[in-house]
Order: sequence, then C-alpha cells, then structure tokens
Amino acid sequence: MTIKFLPAPPPGVNQPQVPEPWPPPPYDYTREGQYYNPAGTVPSPLAVNMPQAYWTGPRTFLRFQPGPGGATIIQRTASVATPLLDLRPDLRHADANNPVVSQMLNRGIAPVPVWRPAGGGRLYVCIEGQQQLNDNLTELVLRARELGHVNNPNLMQSMTALEDVTEQMDPDAQMSALVFTPPGSGYNLRYWRVVLTFDVVVIKPDPALSVSLGFY
Repeated sequence: MTIKFLPAPPPGVNQPQVPEPWPPPPYDYTREGQYYNPAGTVPSPLAVNMPQAYWTGPRTFLRFQPGPGGATIIQRTASVATPLLDLRPDLRHADANNPVVSQMLNRGIAPVPVWRPAGGGRLYVCIEGQQQLNDNLTELVLRARELGHVNNPNLMQSMTALEDVTEQMDPDAQMSALVFTPPGSGYNLRYWRVVLTFDVVVIKPDPALSVSLGFY
C-alpha cells in the first residue's frame, strides 16, 4: 500500500485549525481526564479522574453587635454564612449565555465551585466555646436559614424559614457539630448558601464563640 501525503499549502494560506486544546496557554496541552477534549466540543465531555472536592472556611470568632431593640428580647446578635456555593460547576459551559453570571465572572465575584462529579456532599458546622453558656442554653438562640437558586446566583432567595437549631448544640461538649444537606437528594441544587444567626438574650459579656465551616 502506498501512502500519499498532501502537499504543504503555499505561503500565506492558512491550514484548517484544530480545536484549541484545554487548558489554554500558559498551561501545556494534556491528556489528563480533567481537561482532555480533543474535539473541542461544547459542552465538554464529563471530566474523569478528578480529585475529591471540598470547601472549607477559616475559623471565625463571632463579633456580637447590639440587637434590634424594641419588643424583642435579643440583646446581642452575630451571624456567619457560607460563601455562595456553586454545587454544579460542571454546568459552567452554559454560563457564557447567561449575562448575569458572565458579569459576575468578569468582576471576580463568581460563586465558589465545589467540583463533585457525583454530586452529594454536606455542610458541616463546628461551634466551639459553648461551655461558657448555661447548662440549658437558654442564654442563646441559634437560627439557620438556607438560600438558593436553580440557575442565577444574583437571584438567591430564602428556601427555608429561619429555623431554631439551638437544640443541636451540646453545652457539655467542647464542640458541637451541625450538618446541613443541600436540596436535591444527591442531585444538588446549583447555587446554595447557609446563614447562621446567634442571638444572645441575656445581658452579660459576649460569649467567645467560634465557628468553622466545611462542605464535602
């Protein structure tokens, strides 16, 4: 069998362009499953061999502020929240057609992606310092609220009422661990956030409480 090679095009004539490999420069072309897409398809094929993803935040010491006053019994209040989490970053190929998301990306305020190809994951909240409170935790009220949206991080809305979760804290332990599961039964809603509010109902020095957050 004779193999014939096509002649090189004359100077000034461009050759057909092969789809640009991913990731783009300055990274080198790779066949690793996280990036390999030789056909340049949109959407990209499902990534493989991805490392297990998680997000963790720094340990945060609560800073209490005066309560709302009026008829409420809340004397001091503090809050802590997760960043806006993108739990389905594999759908980001469609964001180019979403002007709101594109603007957020351009301004560097995009939601924090958690790359979990199999979905799932939970938010873990660790609270330290509750030994300073009384035995039945009547000095403090801890409330949680979940926010989310199906496709637009600029339209986050409350999905749950402000729920009292104080009973999940253990005043006799050195640390309490609370667990929150995003909606979707393992097929996560894309954009999700959790806000925790700590309300002190007794006038006394502020408790030195700290909170650590992790999603995995």
